Amino acid sequence: MKHTLHLTSAERGRFESLSKDLRRGCSVHDETQTAYETPDELALRVSMSSMEQHPEFCDAIGRMHAGEANVQFDWDSIPESLWSEMCFALGARGLTIIIDQILPEPGAWDPEDLEFLSGMTIVRHKLLEINAATSSPTHA
Repeated sequence: MKHTLHLTSAERGRFESLSKDLRRGCSVHDETQTAYETPDELALRVSMSSMEQHPEFCDAIGRMHAGEANVQFDWDSIPESLWSEMCFALGARGLTIIIDQILPEPGAWDPEDLEFLSGMTIVRHKLLEINAATSSPTHA
């Protein structure tokens, strides 16, 4: 199965350090978009979502928005019905933290995680495109 990944230069470096066998079948594109959300925009997204009804996720999202890099999610506990809202609330900033957490280190790679990594990079890429299309001068 072919997987598409949109990776920053730092992420690409980590990805390319993996064996060719693990990278086979992947189409890697440079993530050059920079229209990340402001803290106020992220707070607005959380308030617009139903995440506030899920304090365990809302707390983790808030910590990510505050810049905490080691926030862990129990991915299996997230109902499928919340995924799109959660990605929206996390924004490209939060998804970048998640991508950094799941991007494999050599020797610690589980090939089954490739689909999840691919999905997260695609969602981040789409959020960055949307952010850029609706950009205010505050996006950097």
